[in-house]
Amino acid sequence: MNPEIAKIVQLLLVLSSSSLSVVSAQWRSQVQVHVMDALGNPVPPQSMTISGRGSKIQVVQDKAVGLPYGEYTLEVSVPGFAPATLSVVVDQPAQILTVGMKLGRMEDVEPPACLIFGSIPRDVKAVRIRVVQLFGSYVTDVPVDEHRQFEVRDLDCGDYLLIAMERTKFLGTMVVRSSTMPTRIEMHPTRPDERR
Repeated sequence: MNPEIAKIVQLLLVLSSSSLSVVSAQWRSQVQVHVMDALGNPVPPQSMTISGRGSKIQVVQDKAVGLPYGEYTLEVSVPGFAPATLSVVVDQPAQILTVGMKLGRMEDVEPPACLIFGSIPRDVKAVRIRVVQLFGSYVTDVPVDEHRQFEVRDLDCGDYLLIAMERTKFLGTMVVRSSTMPTRIEMHPTRPDERR
């Protein structure tokens, strides 16, 4: 090949590759971010940032922001939801990024304690109630007072088996759900002789 033609071809290649990189760097997208819960309802984010190409910017839900084409990291924080981090590619003139948030543990919030408050009929000669957490490991006995009432506090919320007990004899059972609200239950245990 002629050396002069080779130089011209080489120069054309250099010019075309540099002009392509200049054009691609100038291409911009109008990007919007939609944040929603698992049911598709919009949720207000506490913070949203898009980082990449050497910068990090705060974005506002449903407001378009101009970004050059490229790869970015989107980080979203919503109270009560697990933080979301997504890798996104911006490559369209107008683009909507949808983020589905997953429920997460609320930071620094102690769950409320639950309780069981109840009474037992006079014809049931129980002196104590054994409380057994279903699907858990909590077991305790609480006394039945002279007014035929019993109370268990500071429980994890959930389901419990209540066992009415004489001194050494089992009298019957009942399953209840503990609650943060002090709802009074009337225990009518199923006696062994009532089972079929």
